[in-house]
Amino acid sequence: MTMNHHQLEKPHPLHYTIHSCSSCSSTFHPFNIIEDCPLDSSSRCYPGQLPKKKEYIIIDLGKPCIVRSITFGKFHRPHPCNVKLFRVWGSLAPGPRMELLAQGELKNDAVPETVQLRWRNNQSTGIIIPVRYLKLEPLSAAGSNYNCSIWHVAVSGHDEEDLIIPALQQYEKWRTSAALRLCLKHLRQTGHLEAFEALLKSSALPNHSPTLLRDHPSSLQKAEEIVRNATLGGLFDHWARGEPPSLTCYQIHPSTQAPDQWPCPRGGHQMCLDSKRRKIWLFGGFDGYGDLADLWMKMRGGNGEEAKTGWELISSDVEEQNGPMSRSCHKMILDELTGDLYVLGRYTERMRVKPATDTSISSKANNDGQIGQWECISRDTESHGGPKLIFDHQMVLDSDTGKIYVFGGKVIRPNYRPPLPGDSTTDSSLQAKPSSPPAQYSGLYEYDLNTKIWTQLLNDTNSPVKSNEANVIPSRMGHALVLDKKRQSLWILTGERDEDYYSDLWRYHIPTRQSELITADYSSRIGPEAGFSQRTTFDEQRDEWHMFGGLCRDRNSSGTGSGIKKGELMSSEFWRWRIEDGKWTRVVMMADDEGANAPPPRYAHQMVFDELTNHHYVFGGNPEGVSELRLGDFWRLKLVQATPDEALRRCLFGIRRQQFIEMCLTTDAVTALTYLQVDLSAVTNHSDELEAKMFRACTSYLLTSNERSSEDYDMEFQADEQEDEILLSSRRKLFEGLLKYFPKSMTEPEESLMDLVDVWGDRETFW
Repeated sequence: MTMNHHQLEKPHPLHYTIHSCSSCSSTFHPFNIIEDCPLDSSSRCYPGQLPKKKEYIIIDLGKPCIVRSITFGKFHRPHPCNVKLFRVWGSLAPGPRMELLAQGELKNDAVPETVQLRWRNNQSTGIIIPVRYLKLEPLSAAGSNYNCSIWHVAVSGHDEEDLIIPALQQYEKWRTSAALRLCLKHLRQTGHLEAFEALLKSSALPNHSPTLLRDHPSSLQKAEEIVRNATLGGLFDHWARGEPPSLTCYQIHPSTQAPDQWPCPRGGHQMCLDSKRRKIWLFGGFDGYGDLADLWMKMRGGNGEEAKTGWELISSDVEEQNGPMSRSCHKMILDELTGDLYVLGRYTERMRVKPATDTSISSKANNDGQIGQWECISRDTESHGGPKLIFDHQMVLDSDTGKIYVFGGKVIRPNYRPPLPGDSTTDSSLQAKPSSPPAQYSGLYEYDLNTKIWTQLLNDTNSPVKSNEANVIPSRMGHALVLDKKRQSLWILTGERDEDYYSDLWRYHIPTRQSELITADYSSRIGPEAGFSQRTTFDEQRDEWHMFGGLCRDRNSSGTGSGIKKGELMSSEFWRWRIEDGKWTRVVMMADDEGANAPPPRYAHQMVFDELTNHHYVFGGNPEGVSELRLGDFWRLKLVQATPDEALRRCLFGIRRQQFIEMCLTTDAVTALTYLQVDLSAVTNHSDELEAKMFRACTSYLLTSNERSSEDYDMEFQADEQEDEILLSSRRKLFEGLLKYFPKSMTEPEESLMDLVDVWGDRETFW
């Protein structure tokens, strides 16, 4: 039976019963967690008077399932007994060998939290791990000296037979293969070679490489042949994909011949990159003293290098050409098909008189590269069913469907004037003024470029007009919005709302208009801190997005509500999220050979991505410290991912280094030196400090060879037993090191069969 992978995109609630628990009181029984009663203080599981004993509850799903997530319900207000730290285990049978599926920390609030569980095997791509039993292990409570209470638990996943049956078959096949490889490793290491060969011939392991597992190559030349064939066979692809990337940074400086061809320092501006027409557009922003209305354009070189010309000033004030007025904290997007630019929103002081709200404007740029004309699509989008005047929102455009999507942003309320520093608190007119109303945030809107019609897809969670969508994405400002055409989805992450920072990730499926919370707090594991103005780009080919800079929360600051109360820290970190892997990877920044250092911390900057060259471009922003100062630096960032050829080079370096060491013991020094200078040097990365040091250290073996050649050996052709043992040990260490580049299904497991021996025979008792 084949598996329908499309069904995996639609998990549903799973029913369960209580299997067992460590302890409980007569009133607060584990059965209480099945029902969600946040207003009932007795609807929870509370342990008995055994504070030293590890607490747990085991739930039974009734049959094997693919469990995707678990949701912890809470009391209707913060409670000292709420679970803080927790672990979730799972397996097909209850016992001491359950696998860890998730661990983390919950907030002490009234908002239920959904935690994603591990359901695919990290060691073998495509292997789904079915489970029937889940063990919930609370580790600590929100209040000190309190026992933990579990109020409600909901489980989501799949239990359809057409998914579970093939998943179980693949899982059992993988477990059988893993057990056989453990036995093979034990037999080889203990010298039972006949039994090793017999088991290897009878097992018919899938994806098994006899050359790698049966014995080590008899010659180093044979080892080179093996790794070269492995590269051609795509065996190093998995390693290359899993290696952490690096980021080379190069600062682009103004031309000395034309220093004026450069935008002034600014923050809150907008940039768009037109990969097809090789252009970068920059519009507006705030220079520390006032809003800007200038439009700049920079040509890109066809081969990925920078054009020799600097920035070109298209207009110092586009309002004079019937364009938008000066602005900052707006949003500008580009139509990939037509080259048109669209601008929406801006920030304005609340005490200013409300002008005509030209909140949506289009700029025409023809395909032949000629600069077009500005056209005002709408002076007031709210009157046409669109968003109000907003700032720090996000906007994306699907050129294939002609749809613009706008989410979030803070609504401007120009009619309200807050108290000014010089106002008297006894002024009767001031006392008559209403108090500051709560901030308003915009929802999710869709604009059809063909029909010119706005459609509201989601309201804000605090909007008086409630949405029909049960799982509503909380609106925010300074967030990230990613258009995923492959999945017909919008991804929403990070941002700020009422001084709370978010580190959640949401997916909105456009055809069904359904939203799904992917993770409530990605920063609780390995990931960027919750933040504001963390600029994000999307690489459609690699199916990943990248995040740089922004204001981040301080881990030492406390959080309340649905977000995290901010303690501001400015970031210069670069992160990558792969949709398939579902996890963040921090990218190490390195200065380019011709550049200097890396971009300093900033926020309110702009970052764009060139899909043809895989380059990121960063301009401007607000630096740390001085409030009026703005940045005007321009950077090119190149994400460097390891390749299968790099794996081959590293393998050849290890093999040829071992070959050179052995040559120093068996051949003359001249031959060995020639091999060092030609063959080994050719596969050495001399810019890598560690490899360069290892290469230089090889000369010490030549000195050892010269000392040995001066000695008088009575038995010239007889190998010394101790020397042979050292060579065999070094070869064994080399070959075991090479295995890390191969798929784990083709190599020996890291575990040992002897580690499974139960010394005391009471593991079940201790569990």
